[in-house]
Amino acid sequence: MACKSLLLLLACSASCLSGDDAVLEAIDICRKKLEDDPHFPRVQHSLAQLLDSQMMSSARFDVDLSLVSEVMHLYGDVGNPPDDVEEKRIPPVKVRFESLMRAARIAKDILLDAQQAISWYMHSIHIDGIDQVSLLFAFEETIKLLLSSVRVKQGASIGILGDIEAENQDPLKVSLQLCDFVGTKCPNEPLVDELRGATLRKLKQPSLAYQSYEQAMIKSREQYLKCRNDSQQIRHDKCLVQLKSFINASILVAAAAREAGISFDDQMRYLTAVENYAVPVVTSAQEYDDEEKYDLVQEMVELYNNMGVLEKKRGSLREATIFFRKALTINPKDGHALVQLASISSQDEDGKNHF
Repeated sequence: MACKSLLLLLACSASCLSGDDAVLEAIDICRKKLEDDPHFPRVQHSLAQLLDSQMMSSARFDVDLSLVSEVMHLYGDVGNPPDDVEEKRIPPVKVRFESLMRAARIAKDILLDAQQAISWYMHSIHIDGIDQVSLLFAFEETIKLLLSSVRVKQGASIGILGDIEAENQDPLKVSLQLCDFVGTKCPNEPLVDELRGATLRKLKQPSLAYQSYEQAMIKSREQYLKCRNDSQQIRHDKCLVQLKSFINASILVAAAAREAGISFDDQMRYLTAVENYAVPVVTSAQEYDDEEKYDLVQEMVELYNNMGVLEKKRGSLREATIFFRKALTINPKDGHALVQLASISSQDEDGKNHF
């Protein structure tokens, strides 16, 4: 019996690489097995992959929606097996997570059902033993959908948020609750504070949003400094991800400070602080490959444009011009900086220049 099951699983998996007839035969074998044994995650996973390959090979307008739904639910059952499935049959954490993420993407991208996608993403976040990178990825995808103002359907919470009932709740409130949940698991992760800030901005709570963005900036700075200190014996490009996050977090907190009524000087303080960290890295940009340089350039151009806009808003056109020109020194074709300089030049011609 064990040998027969092993041969079955090998047939289901290996046939993905065979011809169409072999694939159809493997699908039939898997379906028959599931008729006799409906809660067999390994067979469900093989069948989901077989059907998924057929589904993705079809033109978008030819996709059979009933097949799509079947594939989605097969992946869902693999990632979130029913309670009566034997412990020894439950797939590894990685397989469960990837299956739920695939189910969520099918719901979001093919069925255009954001509510169902939220449910699958929340199931993936709920898996015990999930690594932090995977948790944060699923968390970010979920928050993106919640911030798109999707009403949460019954069952979407799946109990992941403890006693919180998500049924028919404002998605922004669910977003805050999810931030709190993930924040307890990843207390030093700036992404959680950043997405909490984005949620609070949508809730029209600028002071609280500012506080969250400031926490995200502080944590991003700490991550960058730790990486830089730990990387003294290796190239600094190992820390570019943290530096780019730090720059982005500084831009966001400055914008949130403006909305919260914080002074121009304090807004600029966040931007000049990160500039001081970033300039030495930009100066040595020739050490990086093209992709690394491009990403860094984009962040620095964004930083200088924000500094220029801030100075322009408080009427300091001379200083604004300096920052927009810094942006163009890095990227001479940047449209935002070019438009802003043209706008300042127009004000000069109209006699409104404050140089």
